[in-house]
Amino acid sequence: MRLDLTPPKAGRSETLTFPGLAEGEGESRITPSWRLALPSVASLRAARSLAYRAVPGRDEGEGEKAYVDRLRDHLAAHGAILPEGRLDLMARVEGATEAVVLSAHAEALILDWDGFGDAEGEAIEPDAVSIRAAMRIPYVSGRFENWLNRKLAGISQEGNG
Repeated sequence: MRLDLTPPKAGRSETLTFPGLAEGEGESRITPSWRLALPSVASLRAARSLAYRAVPGRDEGEGEKAYVDRLRDHLAAHGAILPEGRLDLMARVEGATEAVVLSAHAEALILDWDGFGDAEGEAIEPDAVSIRAAMRIPYVSGRFENWLNRKLAGISQEGNG
């Protein structure tokens, strides 16, 4: 087995565009985009670690309603919500945890962005709060998740995952 002993390349990035959110016409058309560092096994594990810490366990003797209320507060601090509906509590918690993993991974990888602004249309920097707000948009989180899965699949195929 021959090993590649050269250190991994740092500073590599890619641009992910969001054409479905483009505004304007012609030359003034603005397509939002993110410049992203390439993901790694380490970035995925860091995002998962943050997500697992964001979801508290149920305290002994704690009722379901009290736990759900406490859980909602913890998830909100990480930009996620506990889904409502007919799924059992465990399935809902797992879904919310995966949403936190995705947002945490976006926070770790976004280097900068264009075309994202506040309610008044002023450009904003990609900080934790604004990234989490962007990730609550299904189109944005879906495109990021597809991009991320393609990149992580490539790492796995290379034998590095």
